[in-house]
Amino acid sequence: MTLLIAALVFSTGCAEPGSKDDPQDSGPAGDDTASDTAVDTAVDTAPVNLIGTPPEAAIDAPEFAAQNRDGAARGRADLLGQPTVMWFFPSADTPGCTVEGCGYRDLKAQFDALGVQIVGVGFNPPEAMQAWAEDEGFTYELWTDTDRTLALTYGAAKRPDQSSPSRITMLLDAEGRLLLEYVGAIDTGTHPNDVLTDCEALFGP
Repeated sequence: MTLLIAALVFSTGCAEPGSKDDPQDSGPAGDDTASDTAVDTAVDTAPVNLIGTPPEAAIDAPEFAAQNRDGAARGRADLLGQPTVMWFFPSADTPGCTVEGCGYRDLKAQFDALGVQIVGVGFNPPEAMQAWAEDEGFTYELWTDTDRTLALTYGAAKRPDQSSPSRITMLLDAEGRLLLEYVGAIDTGTHPNDVLTDCEALFGP
C-alpha cells in the first residue's frame, strides 16, 4: 500500500520520479524470482479507482492561524503526522452541513482505524462551532479559518472577505501534501462514505 500512495503522490507532482525498471535488466530468462518481483510490483502500483481527483498542481499545507471550537489555536503542525480529511462547509448548524457533519460523525471510528483525522473548516466563530458540535455529538475537530488562509489555499474561497466557504473536501497525506480533492456537486448524504472508501483504498491494509 505504501507503493500505491507513493505512486499517487508522484502523479500529483509531489515527489521526485523514480527510475522505471528496464526489462533488459530484470535478470536472465527463466529467473523466477525476478519475474515474481516484477509481477508483485505491478500489482502494488496498479492504479485503483478513486472517487476523489488528484490535484493538477502540488499543494503543501500552508502556515495558517485557525481556532478550534474551544478557541484553541490551530496551525500547520496540526495537519502533519497523519492523513487528514479537511471538509469545508458553508455554515454551521444548517441542514446540508449538518447532514454531512453527521456522516463524518457516524464513520469516525472507521476513519480512526485508518489513522485518518477529520477536520471540518468554516468561518463561523468558535462558540457557534461548539454549540453545533454539542447539539450533534461531533467529536472531531471543527476549525474557524480566521484569516481565510486554508479556504484561499484550497479553493474554498476566492477572496479574503468571502462570507462563507464553498462545500469542498481535501484529503491530505501525513506530510501535509494534497492527495485528492472533491469539488463540484457534493451529495452531503453520501460524501463522507465516498471519502472513507478512498481512505480505505489508500491507507487500509
